[in-house]
Amino acid sequence: MEARVHQPLYELFLVLEPLRPRARELFTILEPLHQAGAPLVRGVDLYYRRSSDVALIALRYDERTFTRERLQFVIDLATGAGIPLLDPARMSEGDRRGFYGAYLSTYDIKIEDQPNLPAAFAALATRIDEQTLSTEKPTPARGALGKLAPAHQSVDVREAMPLAEQARLARSRADLRARAITSTKTPTIPVTRPPSADPAPLAPSNTIDVRFLRGGAWTTARLRALSVKGAYLVTGAPPRLGDSVHVALGFRESGALLRGTVYHVTTAADAMATGSSGFAVRFPVYPSAGRTQLIELLTAAREAGVTIKPPPTRHAVRFPVCWPVQVGFGEDSFHADALDVSEHGLFVATDETIEVGEEISIAVPMEEGDSVTARARIARVLPPREASPRGLRGGSGVELTGMSDVDRRMWNGFLDRVRKRTERRVVVGASPQRIDEIASALTSAGYSVTTGSDAGVLVRLADLEPRPPDAVVIEAGLAAQGPDHWLEQVFSARQVPCVTVNGDGRRTRCVVDRLLQVAA
Repeated sequence: MEARVHQPLYELFLVLEPLRPRARELFTILEPLHQAGAPLVRGVDLYYRRSSDVALIALRYDERTFTRERLQFVIDLATGAGIPLLDPARMSEGDRRGFYGAYLSTYDIKIEDQPNLPAAFAALATRIDEQTLSTEKPTPARGALGKLAPAHQSVDVREAMPLAEQARLARSRADLRARAITSTKTPTIPVTRPPSADPAPLAPSNTIDVRFLRGGAWTTARLRALSVKGAYLVTGAPPRLGDSVHVALGFRESGALLRGTVYHVTTAADAMATGSSGFAVRFPVYPSAGRTQLIELLTAAREAGVTIKPPPTRHAVRFPVCWPVQVGFGEDSFHADALDVSEHGLFVATDETIEVGEEISIAVPMEEGDSVTARARIARVLPPREASPRGLRGGSGVELTGMSDVDRRMWNGFLDRVRKRTERRVVVGASPQRIDEIASALTSAGYSVTTGSDAGVLVRLADLEPRPPDAVVIEAGLAAQGPDHWLEQVFSARQVPCVTVNGDGRRTRCVVDRLLQVAA
């Protein structure tokens, strides 16, 4: 038998969470990894955990030819798609040994030595469809550093996905890309009244819409400046200086999704002098799909004669929330969500027909149990048919015209708490059954929240950003994974405050408020 020659390998891991709802989209996003010009993949492993729907994709490259430029190609692709990338070569020796020696063994499905990503996805689909778990005993350790150890051998390349299947996936690429740019987790409110007549078609928009990814949710903003080099966004909840942020832009049929670095921040405290709060983001200069999309969008806007008008000066910053309110009193009252709040008003998401200028009363429950009541008027209306194409919720801008001194003090205290929360970044780790409840309780009050249901992914989430999170919230069930509550110890070693919770979402928010010294 001919002896096999050892091939030194460089291994990178992509974190896909959640996998099953986004499998087709993720497959399309990662397709450039196997196109002409991409670094040659020498083998792929896939690790999958059913309980949290998390997959790790291990990509192996020939270390002798995997140059810094080729490594940067993979990093740029993952960064632009918002996919966490783990590089074991950059871990400390202790972390690397724990990653290969203990962490990977916690995944219940392991698919190894596939020739490429399509084959790994196909093998996983077969395993899931058959509803079988791997019952094989773990193979003997290949060294303390896993597959980066010298004992790891190269594998033969097998057949790729059939060409017909590749063509079918390619046809859906444009649709998936458009959905990825315009999608939002914010639900729309169903129309409760049939229209009296077919609405007139909307005129072509002359506005460039912009949103940025804040935690795990898209947040609307106003555009103050835009070029191929970067943008300035006006928002009441800007990221922190040095943060990486995804920005989605839309103009008519054109869209662009880019990831940039925040290099300037105007906070809410500065707004009294400048008239607005927001941030400036610098886009990368290297060629990418997002840069090409941006150039096409700018060209289309210029040809349409669009100019960016500075937003009106505001001395009262609007803070994003999702807070319950009651509009009106008595039989004609209804409940809705306030999507932003400010000193002088709020935006209420509703399909109820309210005319501009109409006088109303409004009640906003406070965390202490009482409600702030005020007289108000409708300042503007955003119909759902205009809001939906822009990825927004329709509703009404409400101007507060009068409230008692007691209510005003309560309202200002509420705004101060919300302002402090918008400046904080929180990572939440919980089981899939509890994660939405805990995250919603925090985001609805103003916090920027990133979530995960996998202990190892949470650790990497804290490492991916240039700045660590302000706090980490771990549900008791997830915290118990592993010996001696190692997850809390990991974050404590990184000097990140970590709290374990076992209560409901509202109680969790109170705990985080105390931890981050947000006034009660």
